[in-house]
Amino acid sequence: MQRIIGTFLELKKLCEKRDPHGFSTIKVLAKIKIEGKAAKNFKLPKGIKGRVYWVVRSYIHPRKMKKGDKIILNPKESRDLISPLYIEPPIIRPEDKKIKFTLNFYNPLKKDLNWEINFLKERISGNFNGNESVSLDLRIPNLPDGAYPVRVKAAGFSSSAIVPVCSEGAVISYRLDVNRDGFEECIIENNYLRVVILPHLGARIGELHYKPSGHNKFAPSLEYKKDEYIEFGGSDDRIGDKSPEMWNGEFKKKKETPASFVYTYESKGMKVTKEVKLFSSMPIVYQRLTFDVKKKKEILYYHRLPLLVGERPSMNRLYIPTNEKLETVRHTEPYGSPFFFDIPKEYYGLETGWFLVDNEDIKEQFAYVTNPQTITLTRVRFEPGFLIIEPQRKRVELKKDKRVSYSSIYVLGSGYFVQNGVLGIIAKSRGRIYVFIKSSRGYSSSSVGLCCKGKKRRIELHSEDIKGVGTIYTAQADIDEKEEMYVDVVLDGKKYHFKE
Repeated sequence: MQRIIGTFLELKKLCEKRDPHGFSTIKVLAKIKIEGKAAKNFKLPKGIKGRVYWVVRSYIHPRKMKKGDKIILNPKESRDLISPLYIEPPIIRPEDKKIKFTLNFYNPLKKDLNWEINFLKERISGNFNGNESVSLDLRIPNLPDGAYPVRVKAAGFSSSAIVPVCSEGAVISYRLDVNRDGFEECIIENNYLRVVILPHLGARIGELHYKPSGHNKFAPSLEYKKDEYIEFGGSDDRIGDKSPEMWNGEFKKKKETPASFVYTYESKGMKVTKEVKLFSSMPIVYQRLTFDVKKKKEILYYHRLPLLVGERPSMNRLYIPTNEKLETVRHTEPYGSPFFFDIPKEYYGLETGWFLVDNEDIKEQFAYVTNPQTITLTRVRFEPGFLIIEPQRKRVELKKDKRVSYSSIYVLGSGYFVQNGVLGIIAKSRGRIYVFIKSSRGYSSSSVGLCCKGKKRRIELHSEDIKGVGTIYTAQADIDEKEEMYVDVVLDGKKYHFKE
């Protein structure tokens, strides 16, 4: 998140509290003027510099805040400055034709303010009565597939949210500032996933929501960049041993469809083209990155994935099939280490081209799948609250006017098996079940077995080739999600059972 510098113009004491040890904590209401950005590696949104803003801060006596002092706004203060009026939580999908949300306005002066919401042809209005939030229900009529804006106004500020309507097989895309950093993100949604892309930060996937549960799989992380600590989140692409050239590169839109975005970025004689695509009716995100060089250049590409592990990190298990064996590793917090962060573990090769992270707490999985021939090693690091995985590709020496491409997919679900080099994942959403299989070999016969209430049925698995990734096997069927069921797969006569 952007870090912003401000100067105190005025201070008003609100209250003073004394703790059992005799220390006094003083809370003040501070009027500040925005001077600029604290982190030179980030862009400042237009209209922010020079703005007058109020913050509530506390300090311990005898330390004293005074007029003329400079402060750096924390992430919440920065978001409230950039977007003081917003809807929380972000709307992921309408449930039962109704959405429950909270309308928020940053209101440190506790003024009574009128607000207004416009959705389709309806208008709802009210006031804050000095409060900073109001809880509301928004009823959703029957609508065709699309992204429908909810527009909010209060005290001269405006904001938007989106009500996405995705029927089975539909994919929609739209633009919205979802993380309140002052820049629009690009969002793609289908029945299973909501993908948030940040063009101004390396076209990274900043958020990846599994819509049946609403969980975001990607974590925000703090990194040291060019003498600064920077907080950002999501997966990103990097090249070089030391210089992560693209992490904050601003990518320009080249092509946009309802199911995909294509961006380009140029720097130092190199052009990068990135495609992000969401498959209809599948919990799969496809990415393809292409490097074109105008002069001889060495490419060492690696992908960085910070994954949330939840409140009980030890309930996360990583399966990573290397050239030697199937590694199974539990997440361990680095507390007790002489260093805050543990030394990364390195696993050489990725024999089958995939790894899987299973969160046993919420019974959800994340898989990364690519061409195993391009992987040199996979680096794994355990940190408080999240897990960082970095698949590194083989070093390539590109000649002038040549190119190299890398493709991968993310697959999400709520049931899996890992056996004999075969990966299976299932996902359920709105009365449908989706089955994904990835293996290093092909099959002459394959099927999925479903058993519900003692009734059994078999569904054929279909093969599909994904450019740069290989062959996958998939199947879909209508189900009753409320009933218990078990799922198995038969591949050339061998049976595999899914864990849920």
